[in-house]
Amino acid sequence: ASIGAHQSETELDSGRTFDYTLENDPDSKSVFIQVRNMIRNIRSANKQDVVIFCDLDNTICECNEYYIVQSEKVKMLIQSYMKEDALSLEKFEDLFSDSVKRHNGAYSHMFFHINRFAFSMISVFNDFIPYMKEDTDFRSLKDVVRKYGMDVFDYSYEEIGDRVKQLKHLSTLGRVVLFTMGDRLEQVKKISELQLMDYDFEVYDFKDATIFRHLCSKYPAKLHCMIGDSLQRDVL
Repeated sequence: ASIGAHQSETELDSGRTFDYTLENDPDSKSVFIQVRNMIRNIRSANKQDVVIFCDLDNTICECNEYYIVQSEKVKMLIQSYMKEDALSLEKFEDLFSDSVKRHNGAYSHMFFHINRFAFSMISVFNDFIPYMKEDTDFRSLKDVVRKYGMDVFDYSYEEIGDRVKQLKHLSTLGRVVLFTMGDRLEQVKKISELQLMDYDFEVYDFKDATIFRHLCSKYPAKLHCMIGDSLQRDVL
């Protein structure tokens, strides 16, 4: 069969109308430019009135409290191997708090990495080695500390109040897109457990103005807004 008899060549002559057509004549614009213009027109025609980006962790579900619980486990482990009278309880508490802030306090300005919290807890542990008993098996304890750090992802992240119900109400005002930062597999686990799989969602390892601009282009609307808990990350 000749190419000229193919459906793609004959349909335009059948009287059938199309919303968009691509011209491949020698004097036509490049197909890429035609597709670009077609996509821009489709986006413009389907622009929503409002798109609401909504954070997940500490906005819809609890998050920080699980990191605190795991951090406390590391603290108790370190305490159990401290030299007698090495530090007063008050001094130990102050040093531990300062160490956690030094190794993990700037998380809101960092790219997410699934091992970051565990590594930060190992760094905290290392800070206290000079105060711990000399016969301690530090290598084995670091494995325990790393496990404590990774176990933070094994919790069922509980809903905060009636946030899921409130999110459903928000969806009557505009298109809701969950915009969260973290490991994709772990974030999808939370979204699934919270029964939010019906919403669009985006998972990135960082949030900044460039990513917001990209998402505003991906989800065109007359108005975009962001709901979250962080002034560093959740501001459009």
